[in-house]
Amino acid sequence: MDVSTYNKSQTLFLNVTNSGAQKDHIPVTFGPTLLNVMSKVSKDIGGAEYMMGRSMLRPSVSSDPHRNLGLPFLKPDDPMIADLAVAAHQILGGDLDALLLGNVGTPLHKAPLGF
Repeated sequence: MDVSTYNKSQTLFLNVTNSGAQKDHIPVTFGPTLLNVMSKVSKDIGGAEYMMGRSMLRPSVSSDPHRNLGLPFLKPDDPMIADLAVAAHQILGGDLDALLLGNVGTPLHKAPLGF
């Protein structure tokens, strides 16, 4: 969810907002439908635990993570972040282990494992 946006009124599962983005960094908008699908999957398989992450990069900023360095970030009190946190808690309940807020994605999946 690097630069993707939660929209509490969206009914589509996912809406790709930049089809030309890098394959590992495609911005989308999503709504409660995604969370409902995650909840249903958990129920259908006998339980799942989810950890969701949202970077602080503004959705309108370039989809290239290397060009975003030093650009303005979302504020922690941005309504989209609060909407996502409330909906994730309400829909996923105990299946939601953590909702990470910060720029954690790019270094984790691009760094070598070292072993």
